[in-house]
Amino acid sequence: MQIIQSIREKGAAMLIAFIALSLIGFLLMDAKQGNNRLFSSASTNIGSVNGSVINQDEFSKKVRQMEAQEEQQSGQKPSGTRSAQIRDQVWNQIVAEKSILCRGR
Repeated sequence: MQIIQSIREKGAAMLIAFIALSLIGFLLMDAKQGNNRLFSSASTNIGSVNGSVINQDEFSKKVRQMEAQEEQQSGQKPSGTRSAQIRDQVWNQIVAEKSILCRGR
């Protein structure tokens, strides 16, 4: 009985140490890659197509333009579902444009 109790006590401490080391390792590995937003927010690239970068500012600007156009046409702001559709539409449009530009090179 005493052996089982000592294994439980040491096992709990070892398990806590293992979890802590795993979390630290995960954070360090993520920081080493450099493409994260946890330690730096310098990167504004949200994607790339055949090496051509898609920038967050470019995407947001086009989404705002499409939402403004939608608001002018319908007279009201787009709903949450319609906003998601607009974002998808803009994303697909940018990817198509970048794909065509990459083929032309």
